[in-house]
Amino acid sequence: MEQKPLLLDIKHGFNFRDLGSYKTLDGRKIKKHKILRSANLAYLSERDVNYLDDYGLRYVVDFRSISEKEVEPDRISNNVHYHFNPVFSEDETRSTKKI
Repeated sequence: MEQKPLLLDIKHGFNFRDLGSYKTLDGRKIKKHKILRSANLAYLSERDVNYLDDYGLRYVVDFRSISEKEVEPDRISNNVHYHFNPVFSEDETRSTKKI
């Protein structure tokens, strides 16, 4: 049976999904409300921030580059612990480059 991601009701953000119920390699399942994934959090509305707070978001791990973080800083609740852990030292995808 193919699993469908649980899309979250976020109005001003992209690709917000709860990874709960996904099967792990050893056959177990990830618990719901434990791991979310998304695009950046820069454009969240106040409603979106409150929704994530009520949903139980407590930690954000930001894998973006320093320049991506500076151009589009995350909007998160004061209740959320923020961890910056860039995968690349600079934006190798050029996703923040102006056109």
